[in-house]
Amino acid sequence: MSIPSISLDVVAAALHEDSFWRRQVQQLQDAAYGAPALHLAILVNPYLERILSGRKTIESRFSMQRRAPYQQIQQGDVVLFKRSGGPILGIGFVDEVMFYRLTPAVLTEIQTTYAAELGIDDPNFWSERAHAAYGTLTRLSHVRRLPPMPFIKRDQRAWLVLQNRVLQPQLLPAYVYPTAD
Repeated sequence: MSIPSISLDVVAAALHEDSFWRRQVQQLQDAAYGAPALHLAILVNPYLERILSGRKTIESRFSMQRRAPYQQIQQGDVVLFKRSGGPILGIGFVDEVMFYRLTPAVLTEIQTTYAAELGIDDPNFWSERAHAAYGTLTRLSHVRRLPPMPFIKRDQRAWLVLQNRVLQPQLLPAYVYPTAD
């Protein structure tokens, strides 16, 4: 499956007055050793609006299989927020990530511990996740609204890794020393 892309120049232009985001986007653009990963989270309202307004500070993802963002997101990464069927509307910084192998007890613990930060008030939410095997909680900070940025995505995935974390330093070409014959 191909991964659509977004121009980081457009994101940078929208955030040019924010020094924190200027640094983060520059790191993404440079894609040098240690650069963060860039993720895209697709959300529906009211959850998208709650994130953008700061009332929801943890985004959760639950699944039957190991799929993004499970074990693919780290502290320091960047998440773009897209409305389902619509444009990208926001950006956030990943402060903390928690991964879970779910059991009924673990799901209840997540609900009890993080209910307020998750911003979930749907009474069916937790029962609908009762059969999930994996969970990812992502604590967000520096959330900013962005001007609507069109983004065409033609599959059903609700989370994409748009740019992986740069784990290897860029190596310079080796100098070959002449040998005496």
